[in-house]
Amino acid sequence: MKIADVRFTGLTGGTVEGGWAEELAPEDNVHTVVEVLTDDGLVGVGSTFTSSHLVGAAVKLLRPFLVGERTDEPARVSEKLRQNRLVAQ
Repeated sequence: MKIADVRFTGLTGGTVEGGWAEELAPEDNVHTVVEVLTDDGLVGVGSTFTSSHLVGAAVKLLRPFLVGERTDEPARVSEKLRQNRLVAQ
């Protein structure tokens, strides 16, 4: 089974009471759902506490390193990402 694509969806609509209800407007996006799709039709779902704009930028950079990779080798894929990271000079 291989990674076929990575999708993401920004969440909006407010926050729970006791959270940051006074600092955030309902249209603010501070959570994003991330989906990893496989060529077998399985989908992995996770989330991140950041905006869809930041996730979109990360996905744009990482997608070429992820699509086509085997899902049963997470350590190898993680090492591939580590070796291909951008280093500030």
